[in-house]
Formats: sequence, C-alpha cells, structure tokens
Amino acid sequence: MQKPLHKILLIFGFASLSVAIITSFLASRYILPYSLKEFRYNPFDRTITRIFYHDFDRDGFKERLVMVNDPLQGFYYLKFYQDYQRGLIDQFNFNHRIVLSKPVFYDYNQDGFDDLFIFSNDNKALYLTIIDVFNVEYLLFEQPILPSSPQRSRENWDIQLITARVVNFNGRGAQLLFSLNSGYSKLPRCLCLYDLQNKKIVRRFEHHMGPVSFKVTDLNQDGHKEIILTSAATNNFPTTVFLSDAFSWLLILDEQLNLLEPPKKIGDKFCNVEMEYLEMPGPNRIYLLLSNSKDLPTLFTIDSSFQIKKKPLSKTAFNYGINTYGKRPLIYLTHYVPKVQIFNDSLKLLTEKELSADHKALVIHKIENILGDTKPEIICNNSKGLYLFSQDWQLLARYNFKRIQGISDLTFYREPINSYPVLKFTTSEGHISLQVQTNRWAGKIPFVFSLSFLLSFMILLSGFLIFVKINRYILSFLYFLKGSENAIILIDFKGRILSVNKRINQFFDLKNPLKEGVFIEQGVGAHHAVIKVIQKCKQQQTKVTESISFEKPSMNFIGEISVTPFIGFLGYIYAFLVEIKDSTRQVLLERQQNWQRNVRKMVHDIKTPLAGVQLKLQMLYIQIQEQAPQLSGLSRELETAHNELKRISAITKSFLKFSDLEQISSVDIPLKPFLERALKPFQVYSTNSAVDIITDIEDGVPEIVRWDERQMEILIHILVENAIDAIQEKGKIFVRLRISDKIKNVKEPGIQIRVEDNGRGIPPEIQQKIFEPHFSTKKEGTGLGLAFAKQIVQQHGGQIDFYSHVENGTVFVVDLPSKVERSLEKTHVSHSGH
Repeated sequence: MQKPLHKILLIFGFASLSVAIITSFLASRYILPYSLKEFRYNPFDRTITRIFYHDFDRDGFKERLVMVNDPLQGFYYLKFYQDYQRGLIDQFNFNHRIVLSKPVFYDYNQDGFDDLFIFSNDNKALYLTIIDVFNVEYLLFEQPILPSSPQRSRENWDIQLITARVVNFNGRGAQLLFSLNSGYSKLPRCLCLYDLQNKKIVRRFEHHMGPVSFKVTDLNQDGHKEIILTSAATNNFPTTVFLSDAFSWLLILDEQLNLLEPPKKIGDKFCNVEMEYLEMPGPNRIYLLLSNSKDLPTLFTIDSSFQIKKKPLSKTAFNYGINTYGKRPLIYLTHYVPKVQIFNDSLKLLTEKELSADHKALVIHKIENILGDTKPEIICNNSKGLYLFSQDWQLLARYNFKRIQGISDLTFYREPINSYPVLKFTTSEGHISLQVQTNRWAGKIPFVFSLSFLLSFMILLSGFLIFVKINRYILSFLYFLKGSENAIILIDFKGRILSVNKRINQFFDLKNPLKEGVFIEQGVGAHHAVIKVIQKCKQQQTKVTESISFEKPSMNFIGEISVTPFIGFLGYIYAFLVEIKDSTRQVLLERQQNWQRNVRKMVHDIKTPLAGVQLKLQMLYIQIQEQAPQLSGLSRELETAHNELKRISAITKSFLKFSDLEQISSVDIPLKPFLERALKPFQVYSTNSAVDIITDIEDGVPEIVRWDERQMEILIHILVENAIDAIQEKGKIFVRLRISDKIKNVKEPGIQIRVEDNGRGIPPEIQQKIFEPHFSTKKEGTGLGLAFAKQIVQQHGGQIDFYSHVENGTVFVVDLPSKVERSLEKTHVSHSGH
C-alpha cells in the first residue's frame, strides 16, 4: 500500500471521528428524552370558541368544557365532554352571548361535584347561570345581577374580561367576587361582591382601571381576608378620573371592598402587570412583574405588613414563574434574549443560565409535576413552539409550531385510558392536543456515535474511490481534448456545446470563436456539412464518419469529421463527441509535389525541342535576310513566330522558377534593407513612368526577421507587379509594414505586409477565383502569380487576404510570423473576411 494512501485513510479516520463526535453532540441536544406528539387538532370554524378543562366529578380526570358564541346564527351554548368515557355529556343553551372568560368551578348545591358558574350579557344586563353538569340541570339560569351603564360609550355592551371566584368572608356564606371590565363601551368597570343566597350584589367598588386581576388572602395574618388587586394600563380614560386606566395600579381592599392602603401607581400607560401569590410561609407573599413600561421592567414584592419593595430588572426581562415545589420558592425570570435568571423569594439572584437561540421570549405557563416523578417540570412557549423543561432548565421535549403564533388556555391532565400525560392548548387557528411520550431514541447516543463513525468512514472511502475513478476518466478526456491535434467538440443532445478545444477555431478560421454554452448551429452554422453529420448521428445513434472540404480565398480545408454518441442507460444519449481531422496540409502538399514533379518533367520535355525550333527559325531568318531580301514579308512572319517561341520559353522558365517552393530555407534578414532590395527592380517605373511606390514601416516592427529570402522576394514582386498592372503604370502604390494582430501563440509579434493601389479594382464576380492556378485577366498572363503568392504565405505559416472595390483600388494583406523555421505547421491565425 502506498504511503500517501495510509495518510488518506488516517485523515478519513480523523474526519469520521469528528463527524461522530459532532453528530453525538447534536443528538444529545436534539434527541430529547421525551417527545410532544400531536394526536388531535380541531381547527376553528366561524364560531367564537374557548375550551377549558376541569375535574367536575373529582375522580382525578378532567372533563372538557366547550363555550361557543355563534352570533350569525344567534346560538350561544356550552358542551360538556368526558373524552375518556362517556363522550358528550350534554349541551346547555343560552339566550344571550356568553362571556368567554375563565368560568368559576364551585360545589354550589353541596352534592360532592363541582358546579359551573357562567356569565352572559346583552345590552341591558349581566346574567349569571349556575349549572349542575352531571345532573344536567340549571341551578340558576341567566339571573340578572348587574345592569349596564347608561354612561357607556357605545350601545353595544362588550365585556372584555370577568375575573371571578367564590369566597366566604367571616362565615357569611358563599359569595361571588368578580371584577368586570367593559371593552369599547368602557363602562361599567367595577369589583362586585354578589350574595348567592339572596341573589343580589352587596358590595360594589367602582373604578376606571384597565383589565383587573385579584388575589384573596389573609396577607397580614389577622384573621380577615384581603383582596390584592392589580390592573394593566390601557389608556382609555383621562388621567384626571378616579383610578384612570392611563396608569397601572396596585390596590389592597378589605372584605367590604374598602381601601386598606392608598392606591399605588406602579406603571404608566400600556404597561402590563403579572401577579403571583404564594400559599406558603416566607418573607413575601405577593409578587408582581411590571413590563412594557417606559422604565425598566420591575419586580415588586408585598410582605405581610403591606410593605412594597421593588427590584429593577434588565430591559430584556420578559416573563416570570414561581416554583413552589421546594422548601423555599424559586422565581424564574425569562428574557427576550435566550437566558433565564433564578431568584430566591428575597429576590436575590442565585444563578443565570444561557439557553439555546430558539428559547427566547419564553412565556411560563405552568410549573407542575407532569412526568410523575418527584420534581416539577416547566411548560413554556414562544412564537416558535411549546417546550417542556426540567426545573434546572434542561430541555426535555419540544413541539414546533407550523407558523409563528401564540397560545392560550393551556392545561395538563391525565386520562384513565391513556398512560401518557396530555397537554392541550388553543392557538389562533384551533385547538391542539399533545401526548408527552418517552423518546425511544433517548439513551442511544453510543449507538449513534458508532453508526455515525462507520457511515462517515464508508462514505468518505467510497467517495474517494469514485473520485479516483472519475478523475482518471476526466484527466484522460481532458488530455485527449486539449492535446489532440484534431478539433474536438462535446455537445449535448440539444446541440449545446459542453466543451471545445481551440483547433476548431483554427481549422474553420472562425470570426467568433466557439464557446461553451453556445449551440453548435450558431457557431458553425455556415458549415452545413458539420451539422448534417451531427443530425445523421442523432438519427442513426451510432458513430458516423464522413469527408469534409471547403475553400475560401484565404484558406482551403480538406479533412474528416467523426461524430460519436455517448449512450447511457436505456439508450439515453447524454452527449456527442465531434472530432474533426485536418488533412489539408498533407493533401495539398501531396498535390503540390505531384504538380511540381509533373511541371519539371513537362518543362524539361519542352525545353529541348523548343530550343531546337528557336535555333532553326533564327537561322532561317538570317538566310532570308542575306539571300532573298525580296522576301521581307516572310521575314516579318518569321520574326513574329520567333517572338511567340520566346514567350513560351519565358513561361517554361516561370514554371522552373516556382517548381521548388515547398522547400523553405530560413535565414535572418534585416527587414528594412530587404524591402529596399526587393523593390529596387521597380525603380525604373518611378523614373520612366508616372508610378510612385511609397514604403512605410511602423514603429515597433521587428528589425530582424527569419524567412526564406528568395521566396519572400518573389512574394513582394508578385504583389507589386499586380499593383502596377492595376494602376496601368500610372498612380500610387503603398507598401506598408505593420505589427499583425492576427498572429497568435508566438513569442515575437507578427508582421503585416500591405500592398495598396488606387487602380481599377477587382470585379466582384472574379474575386473568388484570383488565387486559382492559371486564372488571369491579362492576355499575356500565366495565372500563376497569386497562386504562388498564396503558396509562399502558407509555407511561412501565414495568411493572405485582400480588400477590393471597383474603381477604388485593391489592398493585399499578408500576415506572417516574424520567425519561421523549416516547418510546414500553420501558425494560429484569426481570419477576417472582406
């Protein structure tokens, strides 16, 4: 085994160990000891509904009370359910809308079962109904107990809240103590004491406070009960009225609803007060949390001497609850941030715990022994979910809400048919029932650790082996794609290019290079043969190979195209490999060599008899001149024949002159002197006629080039001679040398030679033919000059092109590398048309 592989396996082992540790840590946080499983969901309909649970028959299991107002139909009723046994017990109907506040449960008829006290109202009065649930009878039905206020601000008397309980002050019998807060109608707002035996209100305390909550206790231990009353500030009344709801108040009343202490303002408008009362010995009996105030949240305490103390809290304080299960109570204070503070009953901070990020702004609903052990659990919620914590704030279970919402009317109970505790609560969308169950994955962290390690190691090892295999294929394909001498294009079934090398741009001399993501039809659409072969491969779904060739003024292409489909599972074609082989050089070279061999043989075959005929005609001409001067006409015919033979001889010499152009003999040439020598034979035109040859060499053009000097001189002669013919020996010819921007992939800059004339131009109909051998518009021309010029340029790895407009002249443009060795390889050039 290779040493690098040992290292790789060791790294995989450490990585798998890390994954197993992280997974186990997360599992210990998210695999909780218990789960909250939803087993019933009742969405709201168009009615206004509240649900409460109470053990009416005192058998240890709670019955369900459903309070319904259906104002559209005019139906107001209660339904009672014993879910674990009888189902629906009965329905009780009302004539007036029910006040959907928490009802009062009290054994009014002393039969051992709790009876139900319900308030209802219309715009005239508040009514009281007492129901014996299990005997299914009204003990009191909609008895008017309080008239509406004529000073109310609206005709419709809407009651926002009624808080009530049954009391027995000094043995005077059962009395109903209730606080009433009107809503938009504002009045009345009062605390009333209603005599259940005489059916009348015996005491009434009027006020203008916001929603009121109260506790009844013998706070000072004098044998008489006190009523501790707090209110929220809703800011509906002016500050000048008695006990205005512009403030939050604390009041202490006696059994006759008289003030024992002056009212105390404890908060300003829109603040809220939460009150808790302790039925256990200690320095403090009443605790108040003031929140939403302009000042810092504050915790108040009231001792047995009615002394009020306060402790300012941090601005993030949110909600609190009191744990009374120990010897001394503990106060839990939650915050808008994920933490909880724990105080003793003297408000001394004992500890502070950081919670997870989701556990902020927790509302403490209950601190109760839910799981049946010796310690209480804490039920909390926030906008994201419902949570069950241990008393040391370890998360035991969670239930995530489907969307952000709050809850109300949370209750906990057990059913005889269900071994699991049940939590029920109301949201803005309906009623939800949850079972508290043991999580079967709890305690299996070692198994999770082992499984995570093995799976991680196997995944990493498998991934590594797959990566190695894929990488081999990719590297092989990329090497083949980039290093191939052929043009390679990989396309998908729709013809979109997935990958391409640069050879295709060179082979087809494309103006816009092919790029990935472009459709093949857009890139090489002018070359229909390529598209045709691809279409044929798509139809046949097998490899297709065909020859391809085309010709442009600046280049020829002869080659072969192969299209191979990549076929996957069930015949699915996921790609096509297009491979184009360029055989132009080889084919043209073979053609040229054959042509040159034939030319040399033909020239040598013609040369000897031609010289003999020329000699005989010369001798015959001399004899006629000497012996028969009277035959002067014949002498002129012989002279004409002799001139024609001289022209034929010149043509054969021209063939011999260009017959070995495939051989390059590169040497270092000083560019400027070379150009002067090449143009020297044309100085006679500047002297004897109106031809002006102007040279222009751009700055930066290399001073030394490496070319075949003889061939490049021939090239200059051909282009200048053509220009002289075009201007008909009258005009200007420019020979310019520039740096070429078309020569690519070379170390030194290329050179562009431009020969420009202002002659008659080349007619459009013959522009495609001027590089063809033996094509000429001149009577005495051979049609070989530009064909040889193109051959010389291509031999040097360059490109020749032209631009011409009738009566506006012609420009021949030659782009060449500045250094050419003995090679036929074509330098990479980009082509521009004309």
